[in-house]
Amino acid sequence: MSKLLYHYCSVETFFQIIKNQTLRLTNIQYMNDAEELHYGMDLLGEAEDKYKIEKKFRYAMRIYAMCFCEERDLLSQWRGYGDNAEGVSIGFDFSILKDTDIFKDKNSGTEYFHSLQQVLYNRKKQQQQINEAIEDKNEFPNQDYRILAKKWGELISSLKNTNFKEEKEWRFISGVSKIGNSNKTDKSLSFCVTNKKLVPYIDRKFEDVFKKSEKTWSTSTKVELDDAKHKHSPIKKIIIGSSCKLDEITIKEFLSHYGIYYVEIEKSKLSYRAK
Repeated sequence: MSKLLYHYCSVETFFQIIKNQTLRLTNIQYMNDAEELHYGMDLLGEAEDKYKIEKKFRYAMRIYAMCFCEERDLLSQWRGYGDNAEGVSIGFDFSILKDTDIFKDKNSGTEYFHSLQQVLYNRKKQQQQINEAIEDKNEFPNQDYRILAKKWGELISSLKNTNFKEEKEWRFISGVSKIGNSNKTDKSLSFCVTNKKLVPYIDRKFEDVFKKSEKTWSTSTKVELDDAKHKHSPIKKIIIGSSCKLDEITIKEFLSHYGIYYVEIEKSKLSYRAK
């Protein structure tokens, strides 16, 4: 990625992201698109009969995602995800994303994958991607099942109905490929209550997702240390919603308190005012 991707959220969510230094990924079947997962699975079934799976059996696919947008100041995103412009838009730099295929949780031994995927809305391109995935599976039938789980998870979760194309969405995707020594329970899984529903989610720490500094921090000066954190921190820009009550000075102080420096902060250019 040569440019930033933006996550629109409330002030409360912004606080948690910075304080905990984590990305929160929600099970995609609990997102606002009722066709989520099913859209991609239906296309896959249309392409080849052996991949047809009834909807009631699809919930076994545990794929989690955090959503981002190419646009930093988009009205529809503020309304839908930025707390009606009372929140913020966080610019993440995914050029420092780790490119390892499989990761292992140190505590539970659970193996999981993660990747950044651009959402496809064009039906022709979607079908092309599915056909290529099927050909790849047929050509290399004995691939490591963990790698296959990653590939299929990335594919299915990055296909959406064309009606959502205005969102210009990218997704940071993660999923479990192998449960560790924890009695078949993923210890990284958590739940919250949203709109009277139990919603499963996972948190991925910045240090597990993004590359670390190559500097020797123990011998760095204060200036070099701050510069290293800036260069390798995933957060590079904050856009304050047009109706947000936060100010630039407070945000800078808050970010530096948690070791995040040199972040560009600006106010939304939109004149939209939340009621």
